[in-house]
Amino acid sequence: MQRFTALLLLLISCGLVVVYYNWAYFGHFGYDDMQYALAAKELLNGNFDAGDHFAYRIPVVWATAAAYYIFGISDFASALPAILITWVILWGVYRVLRPSGNYVLAAGLSLSLLSGWILFNSHMLMPDQHVAAGIIMALVSVHLYKFQRGENSPHRFAIGFACALIYAFAAKGTVVLLLPLLAYLFLVDLARRRDQRFWWLSTGYTFAGLFLYFGFTWWLTGDPFMRFRAIQGNQYIHDCSYAELPLVYTLRRIGYELLEMLFREGMLTGLVISLVLVFSKKSWWKFNDGATFWFVCGLGMLLSANFMSISPFSYSPMCVDPRHYLFLVPIGGVAGAYGIETFWKGTRSRRELPVILGAAAATGFLQAYKLLDNEYTLLLVAAGVYLLIRQRPWAKTVFLVLLVAALCLRLFNNVTYYREVRYPAQRDFVFEHLLDSGEPALVLTDPVMKRWGDYFNGFNSEDEERSAAAKVAMPVRFLSYQDSIPLDLLTEFEDGQYYLLKNWHSQYLSEITWEALPYFAREPEDEGAVMVAEQPATSTALYNLPAHLLDATVRKDTLLYSKNAFERPEPYWAVNDALLQQEEVANGEWALKAGEFTGTLEFPLDSLMDRLPAKGSLVIRAIASCNFSGPTTAVLCVSVEDNSGLYHYFTKAIDDQLEAYTFFWPSSMEERIPVEQIRPNSTLKVYVWNKDQQEGFVDDFSVLVSGISTGPPARNE
Repeated sequence: MQRFTALLLLLISCGLVVVYYNWAYFGHFGYDDMQYALAAKELLNGNFDAGDHFAYRIPVVWATAAAYYIFGISDFASALPAILITWVILWGVYRVLRPSGNYVLAAGLSLSLLSGWILFNSHMLMPDQHVAAGIIMALVSVHLYKFQRGENSPHRFAIGFACALIYAFAAKGTVVLLLPLLAYLFLVDLARRRDQRFWWLSTGYTFAGLFLYFGFTWWLTGDPFMRFRAIQGNQYIHDCSYAELPLVYTLRRIGYELLEMLFREGMLTGLVISLVLVFSKKSWWKFNDGATFWFVCGLGMLLSANFMSISPFSYSPMCVDPRHYLFLVPIGGVAGAYGIETFWKGTRSRRELPVILGAAAATGFLQAYKLLDNEYTLLLVAAGVYLLIRQRPWAKTVFLVLLVAALCLRLFNNVTYYREVRYPAQRDFVFEHLLDSGEPALVLTDPVMKRWGDYFNGFNSEDEERSAAAKVAMPVRFLSYQDSIPLDLLTEFEDGQYYLLKNWHSQYLSEITWEALPYFAREPEDEGAVMVAEQPATSTALYNLPAHLLDATVRKDTLLYSKNAFERPEPYWAVNDALLQQEEVANGEWALKAGEFTGTLEFPLDSLMDRLPAKGSLVIRAIASCNFSGPTTAVLCVSVEDNSGLYHYFTKAIDDQLEAYTFFWPSSMEERIPVEQIRPNSTLKVYVWNKDQQEGFVDDFSVLVSGISTGPPARNE
């Protein structure tokens, strides 16, 4: 009966993953996940891009390709590998905790599934859940050998250990974070003269697996280390390139940023509870039993995640992103379950666990977390209630109910938001009004929706050489605002087949603010676009885009183009020569140190007016390479003034566009000015206003002034 109940608990946990997928499906982020989807589709076509490091993450790409082969390219097929691998994680927790009894097993499954991001990622098309499963199963193999009578079959558990490690390595290289912990476990066992045969067998099988893996890569690409060359080739500077950024960013990262994020996101709940083992177990660092083994594993992986470099060439910890640290949650879940078991059985731990939970709750309140973000308060209540009723036969049941309730506080808060997003409704809108209509369409949208659209389209629009049949079957093309539209593509579509697709959620995921949208996408109806479909619940709308607006994005009548690289004096530019310097440059030998007003283009607009009809408009696009050492209030400015003063003024924040500080990044803005609103004797000015005079540099400052010769009645700016 006890074994049946344990199996039932596992099945309920696995069922919850399915329920969550059907009830709170968040959808896709639009970048990495869509790249894995494309790699899986290309694999089905017999194509392998050796230069794409995503293609080498075999577990997620190949499993997704298999799902696409069986079910077609769909959200269910994309989510299926993550659902299955989440079941593997839960099975590992079940396999370890089953001998400890159903109450402990229920606590471990709850802590592993409901705290942190494991449930959220249980349907995500990402490799991180696969890495977590590989790490967990490697440690499960060690645990089963050491503490559940595995000494009679060392080869079995050593092979399981090696397979789990190779699986995690094939999924993503971040499995290297496990190496310091494994080294510690091995050295302690070596010093205590125990389990040495298992470790030597595991080492041998692991190297054999690596040999096969690199041999397969050699056969596939002609270079056994091509995966690493692809990673190196695809590297770019971003906000967690700690090897490139100033030292202060690394110190913040390893000092408090990661720990603060893990605590805030509920990924340390199990490990916090397991701290009771430090005070209740003697010589816990020697891991003489399963409880201290998992506590050491949790603590070791936390230290490794915080301090270890993922680059062999420089000190570069991982980014502070919850999905990179999913492995901490089930490890902490098992350790926390053992901590709860110790609390139930112990005497000293009855005092220490409430103190630990109280300190955690106080920390949450000091960091201004809301009640729904601070599960430790209810966990403290659970511990207090248990101490009051511990002699009752149903005391553990009450504790577990309060534990699940505490974990569900955060879960409920998150699920409420996920359901408000309504990704399935957004997806259905695109199918209903575009893909299922069978009508040709060229759709301009944000970058994430563009990638979603290609995915919904089965990536057929990505094929450079599409067959005539494919063009008929999939006639809709998605382009993002930043894409350059090939002129020959316009010949495939006629007037009336151009659309603008706006969606708040994908625009948010694209990190595009309202000000960063092209002028015609801000207030489409003011520019003459006609709404043809709307979904108010998801703030999604489809507009028929007049041809003159689309033409303006690809065939603007260029009236003025001026670029100042600060290498020599340029016409119409006012530059303070005292700010020219050679220490920080984007290109060439010179750049401009940011004063209050940095490099101003001043151009008389009267010389352009005779080149536009009365109903025309000017479109001003400015791009400057900017480098600031930290957060900045600097803005790109476009202004128009006459003898009476300033009468048009637009700004765009630069800080929102910087991917990393201390490096040059392009910052841009685009604005439209109706010609009828431009007064005689007006001057156009384009410049960077560094109003707080923060340390920074500007280079390669260009301004493009274009004209729209036809269009709707001008809007009032």
